[in-house]
Formats: sequence, C-alpha cells, structure tokens
Amino acid sequence: MASRDSSRDSVSTSGSRTGEHSSPFDNSIEELVGDFRQIGLRHGKNNAARMRYLLSAFEVNAAAPWDETALLAPLDIHLPELRQEIDGIAEGSELGLRKVCALSFLADLWATQSACTGVAFGVGPDGPVVGKTCDCTPGAQEQWLRPRCIRPTGALAAVTYSHVGTPNAEMGMNERGLAIGVSGCASLAADPEGVGWQQDVRGVLHRCATAQQAIDMLRAVSIRGYGYCLVLGDDSGDVAVVEKVVGALAVRRPNGNVVYEANIPLTPEVLAHVPADADFDNGRARMALLDHVCRDESHMDFSLEGMLSLFATHADPVGLCQHGPALQTNLGFFMLPQKRQVWLARGNTCQRNLEKVQL
Repeated sequence: MASRDSSRDSVSTSGSRTGEHSSPFDNSIEELVGDFRQIGLRHGKNNAARMRYLLSAFEVNAAAPWDETALLAPLDIHLPELRQEIDGIAEGSELGLRKVCALSFLADLWATQSACTGVAFGVGPDGPVVGKTCDCTPGAQEQWLRPRCIRPTGALAAVTYSHVGTPNAEMGMNERGLAIGVSGCASLAADPEGVGWQQDVRGVLHRCATAQQAIDMLRAVSIRGYGYCLVLGDDSGDVAVVEKVVGALAVRRPNGNVVYEANIPLTPEVLAHVPADADFDNGRARMALLDHVCRDESHMDFSLEGMLSLFATHADPVGLCQHGPALQTNLGFFMLPQKRQVWLARGNTCQRNLEKVQL
C-alpha cells in the first residue's frame, strides 16, 4: 500500500487551511488491489451511492441512442484491462454496464467544461516536478473525482486522481516515476474506433516507465472524441506537453527548464483539428499569466515549494488558483518522480492543505 501522511517536510504551509471543498462523499485515497476486474468490483462497491448521485446530477439519459457495445469495442482492442475494470464496476455498483459506460464516456457523449493547468520542471532541488490542478464547475463536477492508489496484478502501480465510476485517469504518477496531468480540449471530429477520454492515459500509467514510452503509446492509441493537452515527466527529467485531439498529436518540449499548458492547443497541426468556435478565453488568460511568470527562468524556484507557490498565483481576469464563480480549483496534484512522492493540495491550492503519498 502507498503510505500517506499530512507531514510538511521542508514545504512551507503559509496561508489559510480551511480544508477542501465540502462533500457528502468519502474523498480519502481509495486503495485498490488485484486484477483489473477485482479493482473495478471494489471501486463499484465503494462508490455506488456517489455514482447514483452523479447519474442523476448529470441528468444522464440511459435511453439515449448510443450503443455501449460500440463504445467498449476499442477498449477490447487497445486496453482490454480497462474493459475488464468497467465490467467489474458495473457488477460492484449494481448499476449495470450501460450506466457505467455513461459515466466512463461522459465527456465524449455530452459537452463538458474544463480549465485545468499543468506545469513541469525538468531539473530542480527536488528533482523533476510535475504539477496539475483540477478546476471544475461548482456542484456535481466537483463530486466526480476521488484519489486512488491502484496496484493491479502484473502491472505498474499508480496513484491517480480519477472520475468516480470510471477507469479513467485525469492525473497520476506510477511506481517508476512517470507523472501525467490532463486538461480537456475539444476535438473537431469523432473517431468511433478510439477509446474514451483519459482512458489512454490510465493505460499509460500501468504500462510505461518513461516520458518517451508514454508519448509512443499515446500516438498508438486513438481517442474517440474529447481530447486534451497534458503535461508529463519522468525521473530522468524528460518533461513535455502533449496536445492530442482526434486526428492529430503534437509534442511541445521546454525551451529551458519549464513547460506548461492551460488546456488550449498551441501547435498548428492540432489547432487545425479543434472547433473554430472553441472558447479558449480562460485558457488564453492562464497561458498569458504563465508566459509572464516563466519568462525569466533565472528568477524561478524549481523546487516543490516553487511549484506550490506558482499554483497559488491569483490574477485578473483569472489566476492559476481559481475561486469561481464559474470555475473552482478543487485539488492540486504535485508529483516528484525521483522521490516517488505525490502531494495532494486539497481545495484551493493557495490554502496549502497538503497530504503526502509515498509510492
């Protein structure tokens, strides 16, 4: 099992600590061990009540004209272990396969909003550092995520922050020190032979040890609809941003020691495959802020403390720590690949409500 505590080590904890945003559900780190079906079975049992709430809150219409068999077919080809996990979730929750598919493919079936930020430092006193926030619309979307420590039989263990009722992974680090964080981005087209949003990322965490291996696998596994910009890094200090939508994938490497994304694509090959009317205003504002803060790297602190301070930045019209009303930062996920540590900053990142997880 992963060890966890709320110790602060050398990390400053200045600022208020009012705790994470209130939730009627258990948001402790969920420990899941076994084969993938067993992992799904346990997750479904643990979270059945929350899944029922989410299906109601998202107003999911189980009678809508979509075919779960068609959604699952690409998983059978590319990521059969996640198909087994979905079957386990359906059994454990007693909600049935169709409703679990509705949650697992929600971002591909219905519109969603995302405004998360990812940053990676290649070299620093704590080794490489990869940071990512989860920024949600207040309400049901905030209740959709929970941290997990997943130890599958015969595959790499990982700590993730993931959508409840799904096999997906928004961010995570595995036992080899591969760290990933995902921010959503709409695709212009759809690919019925692709897997669902974040499912390729979850597969990478259990199969890959390096950033380059992850990039190669992300190229090999197509996605169905909703895409992403993601930040990743490994324990060698290889860091990058990957922009991926249906029909295109591009990699951005740092010009110096830092690379970042704000859920908007920058590369021409990916921009050609996103909707012309995509609302990137929030992302552009965060990218402009990051461009300003990171322009002179000689003044930057590339430690974990420096990353935490960066993600506590507030600005007008929008900061990296968002306080609503439209979007709210509900968790920061900070990964130290060489130390195999994940630091959860629950609630707004400026509050420094920190919990350490040791892989």
